[in-house]
Amino acid sequence: MTAQAILEANRIGMTFDTPSGAVEAIREVSFELEAGEIVALIGPSGCGKSTLFNIISGLLDPSRGEVRIGGVDGISRSVGYMLQKDLLLPWRTVIDNVVLGLEVRGVAKSESYPKAQALIEAYGLAGFENARPTTLSGGMRQRVAIMRTLAFDPTVVLLDEPFSALDFQTRTLLQTDVARIIGEQQKSAVLITHDIGEAITMADRIVVLTQRPSTVMRELSVNIDREDRSPIALRSNPRYNELFIQVWNDLQQDVKVA
Repeated sequence: MTAQAILEANRIGMTFDTPSGAVEAIREVSFELEAGEIVALIGPSGCGKSTLFNIISGLLDPSRGEVRIGGVDGISRSVGYMLQKDLLLPWRTVIDNVVLGLEVRGVAKSESYPKAQALIEAYGLAGFENARPTTLSGGMRQRVAIMRTLAFDPTVVLLDEPFSALDFQTRTLLQTDVARIIGEQQKSAVLITHDIGEAITMADRIVVLTQRPSTVMRELSVNIDREDRSPIALRSNPRYNELFIQVWNDLQQDVKVA
């Protein structure tokens, strides 16, 4: 692990035993996540991205290799997981959903609620503290979900296609919004996405994975300043188009080879 690495996935491999025999989902994947960085994992459907997330979060033990977070092996409570669906509890208010992770960890209300209130006010939901999730738009619900993920102060945030269920306009706006929030909270994150544009919009580096059993095909540094990541500015940025074509060609070439 380098001096700045928060997370290290070292030669991860995963083989599942099934009634019809062994199925190799991940052959060998290695990458690092540095402090304050967002890394995007992109690859074909079924290449093992979600399996890799389950390994990083400690929900699965890899068949081979290791994951280290903050220099420590094994399951870590310092991982926050934001899923495709917001999974807000409909009977709880916005602020009660934000404090849920802290509540589970036994944090006192005198500490958890002020922290949740500060996040709500900082990220555009002031006045909705006592609203129920069913009264919120999809974008607002996802903001609550990222607040809930960040409230317990995880070392690493895992973003598993968090905007895939949203319409194009909301999804595009939230990509820059969530990347900004993660930066302001000084967190490090790994993003799973099928959307090349989303990877370029949010990530500092892109890790392109092959088809199953997956390996790392290529790592690309985005090298676009954060202030130039607005949806409009990006589409006219030559680096954006260069990266988009490179990742697209990599993914298409992998399909042809397979």
